[in-house]
Amino acid sequence: MTLPGIGALRHRVTIEAPVRTATEGGAAVESWSQFATVFASLTPAAGRERVVGDGIDADVSHVIRCRYRAGVTAAMRVNFGGRLFDIRAVIDEGERRRWLRLHCEERRA
Repeated sequence: MTLPGIGALRHRVTIEAPVRTATEGGAAVESWSQFATVFASLTPAAGRERVVGDGIDADVSHVIRCRYRAGVTAAMRVNFGGRLFDIRAVIDEGERRRWLRLHCEERRA
C-alpha cells in the first residue's frame, strides 16, 4: 500500500452530506451541506464508454485520498471546483485511522 506524500495532497475539496427536508406539501427535497473541507489527491482510476440509445455514455471513476476523517460515508459526495464525485466506497487504508481512500464516480453535467 503506497500512501500519498504530503505534496500529493494539493487539491482542496469539500465533502458534502445530503440533507433531506420536507416541503409544505410533505414532499422530500434533497440538498447538500458542507461536511468537511480537506486537502486531497485526485487520481483518475478508470473510464468506460457504452452505447445508450442513440448516443455514447461515458463514466469516469477516481480515487480520492485524504487524511482520515470520521463520519465519511458512501452516501456523501465530493465537490472539487464544481466537479461532483459520488462516493461509492470509503476505505480506511491500513485500518489505522490515518488515511481515507474514497472510490468515486464523477457526475456528468
